[in-house]
Amino acid sequence: LISREAFPKQISLGGKNVAWAQSEITGWMADRIAERNRGYDA
Repeated sequence: LISREAFPKQISLGGKNVAWAQSEITGWMADRIAERNRGYDA
């Protein structure tokens, strides 16, 4: 997902350490859930 840019971008913390913005992850998860639910409505 990361290599396809289908997941929020990492934030470098220095060295080999990375993190993600919680708000971006939460939004990404909400989008996935909405896509799943649309599939059930079809």
